[in-house]
Amino acid sequence: MTRLRVGRGDAAATPWPVLSDVAITMVLVLVVSLVLQFLVTFKDRFINEQLVRRQQEVRALLYERVDDTTMFAVDPLAPDRQKLTFQAELLFPECGSILTPQGDSLLEKVGQVLDSLSGYFTAVQIDGHTDVIPIGFCPYESNWELSSRRATSVVHLFERLEVIPSEKLSATGWGEFHPINTDRLDLNRRIELQLLYSRGDIELQVNGGAGASRP
Repeated sequence: MTRLRVGRGDAAATPWPVLSDVAITMVLVLVVSLVLQFLVTFKDRFINEQLVRRQQEVRALLYERVDDTTMFAVDPLAPDRQKLTFQAELLFPECGSILTPQGDSLLEKVGQVLDSLSGYFTAVQIDGHTDVIPIGFCPYESNWELSSRRATSVVHLFERLEVIPSEKLSATGWGEFHPINTDRLDLNRRIELQLLYSRGDIELQVNGGAGASRP
């Protein structure tokens, strides 16, 4: 009778080749993950840099077109958000919501700048703010109505001038509830334009697509 013998190597096959394959796979997955993370970080950084450059371009053009640059302030809030602040006394009469000739002229120049670079923006939000002093003799029930009416007046001006598409505009009245200075009430009476910048065409450029043309 012939006996079959099983060798020791067959009985206890080494697991090292399998473990080696697993290790190589894990390393490859880690490398791919790191590369993808780097690409995402690089893309976000590039987009943010381009948005900041656009903010700087808008700021420079505003300062070029408006004679007196002390009439407003331009502040970055984020790479894709910028704020223009106008003191209410420069735009409206006391307790009023109809733009003065000076306010009308100032906002017209601002609107023309935004129109020339309209492709940069997804939205322009107009915010009205007041101080904490009760309305008193003003023809409005409260600071809510006054701040809302002033913001809406700016929207109507931009619509009349056809400088910003209506679907990009919005108006909000905040009353006295978002002060920026508790010592100087006049600084709280203001109109703010929040400019929301578009990321879409920059992302197309990064992805190799045909980005939107320069506005």
